[in-house]
Amino acid sequence: KYALSEENLAVGVSYTPWLESLGIKDINLLYLAGYTKIDNQQAVGASLRYFSMGDIPAYGEDGKYLEFDLTPIEYAIDVSYSRYLSDFFVMGMTGRVINSNLGAGLEEDYKPGRSVAADISGTYFQHITISSQPADLQIGFSISNIGKKIAYSDAQKDFIPTNLRLGAGLKTEIDSYNEI
Repeated sequence: KYALSEENLAVGVSYTPWLESLGIKDINLLYLAGYTKIDNQQAVGASLRYFSMGDIPAYGEDGKYLEFDLTPIEYAIDVSYSRYLSDFFVMGMTGRVINSNLGAGLEEDYKPGRSVAADISGTYFQHITISSQPADLQIGFSISNIGKKIAYSDAQKDFIPTNLRLGAGLKTEIDSYNEI
């Protein structure tokens, strides 16, 4: 929905330390995203998601410590494009490169999983009147992670999770200072 943005340029960053309240200090999620509008009808964006799962002791099938730790990390790099297709409909597309390194060094035939995926989304919006009150209606969809299987070895390939999301929203003013 970057094409719907009122600002011409924006950048955001978030950092989430996972399980910190349990005393675990090395699991975290970093997200960096930004966009710029090309003109009033279209915009481009990019983002990076980086997830570090900390140091995990490696154990063999017999339950003995293998004298090394695993440091699994995952990241995804996205590039997006969105455009008005009519006065009331915006559509977007995203391309994604995925790298998932869950257990390097654990087994001889293990390799980091790599894949590519795409997202497609659309938003219909309309200004309407409900009981003489102005309101904004939005209806949207998103299909994410349309892509090829990911493989951590030559023996098996797994699907990445493709998701369908549908949603609707209605915003109306209660008075000149409040809206719901």
